[in-house]
Amino acid sequence: MNKKYFLYAIVPVIALASFGAVAFASQTNNGANPMSDIVSKIAKKFNLQEKDVQAVFDEHRTEMQAKMQGKRTEKQEDNQQKFADALKKAVADGKLTQAQADLVTAKRVELVAKMKTFFETTKTQQEIKDYTTQMHKDLNLWATANNIPQEYVKFLGLGFGGGKMGRGMGGFNPQLRGNSQK
Repeated sequence: MNKKYFLYAIVPVIALASFGAVAFASQTNNGANPMSDIVSKIAKKFNLQEKDVQAVFDEHRTEMQAKMQGKRTEKQEDNQQKFADALKKAVADGKLTQAQADLVTAKRVELVAKMKTFFETTKTQQEIKDYTTQMHKDLNLWATANNIPQEYVKFLGLGFGGGKMGRGMGGFNPQLRGNSQK
């Protein structure tokens, strides 16, 4: 299978999987502060108030989260632009009609929303595999029904080969079309 548009497919999935990881981390942590031991140790060692040390940790965490969110947003915007440019090129090259490109765009938005909802709670590996396998099947049926060539199914953000997560993840570059993995 041609992997030339794999990046456009896997980035949204990675973003959505991070939602699942955050949900899992918050559930396993049970609301406890993972830094409380180090906060206590620093406060004791330097004869400081624990609440002051905790305030510094909290401020730093907030700053880091804001930076990470900014980078995520920037990356998502960049990927969205690459996605739009690739679809525009496919239309210009006569590989897709504008109507098909519009369907692909709408389907991608729908799938990202569905996956975000799915990953709002912690899932087992088997649940993830089953869900993505079914999404892959449904997506292929949708593509066939809408006469969307299979190479553009990868635009839709699943990034899974029939539920096999991570297949073909190395070395993707859409500019290196002749070098894409098969």
